[in-house]
Amino acid sequence: MSNAKKTRRKVVPAESVCEVFDLHVKYHPREKLNKSKRDLIRNRLRDGYSVDDLAMAILGIHNTPHNLGENERRTKYLGLHVSMRSENVDRFIEYGEEVFERRKAAALAKSGRAADGTKRVASHRKVEPSASQREQELEEFRRYRKESGV
Repeated sequence: MSNAKKTRRKVVPAESVCEVFDLHVKYHPREKLNKSKRDLIRNRLRDGYSVDDLAMAILGIHNTPHNLGENERRTKYLGLHVSMRSENVDRFIEYGEEVFERRKAAALAKSGRAADGTKRVASHRKVEPSASQREQELEEFRRYRKESGV
């Protein structure tokens, strides 16, 4: 046996894989988790992406016009294998964050808050949110993502 060091692969919790796949199933209800899909998700998690990153990638691919069929072939490219491909993940995360920010701004506009999350006061000056308000907004984001399946 050789003295070469064996590299250990990063252990990825099964719950994380299932959480990412559950987000994908919101868009594709008939999909079943098999070994190849589990490996795709696990490999991206091993690459250092978080569950939230991969959730944004899934949101991004489902809001990219090209992947929705606005292309030369009029073909939709929405498979998990496309969104979890290593060369595509960063691009879809960026697009997913843009979509999320637009949705957040629209929701804040409905509630009367400024797009950056600050409240307007009578003198029309901005008041920066406190740490507890930021934590509350993060919790609202998580709740929104859980409820809407994003």
